[in-house]
Amino acid sequence: MIRRLLLRTACILLIAPVAALAADNPKLEVSTATAHADMASTAASLHVAQMHFHHVINCLVGNEGKGYDAKAGNPCAGMGTGALNDTSHSAAEHTTLEQALTMAEQGLKAPTLAAAHATANKVAATLQAAGSK
Repeated sequence: MIRRLLLRTACILLIAPVAALAADNPKLEVSTATAHADMASTAASLHVAQMHFHHVINCLVGNEGKGYDAKAGNPCAGMGTGALNDTSHSAAEHTTLEQALTMAEQGLKAPTLAAAHATANKVAATLQAAGSK
């Protein structure tokens, strides 16, 4: 699990410098959201997990979307207008992204770190499924 998280994080760090060139790239937005769901799943505190859930939400809805929180930061800045807005794929993919969004919103309200970890794992799995479509 840690190895997977480190690999995803390394990929994001390598891709981030070219993000400005990748406008409207929903796959990159989904990949970044997945990395942050993975980070939430191993967070050492509930506060850190919630921060990563905000990052997932921000990547999915974009800076004009419902639920966007500028104070939390946007790791998908410059990649597009949010994966839900940028995706032009199937209705099934869009529905899967909406499910991940709903779960991430629930993760923000998790009462315990263990609950946040469990929700983050579900969000990551759902985003992985969306990214593979």
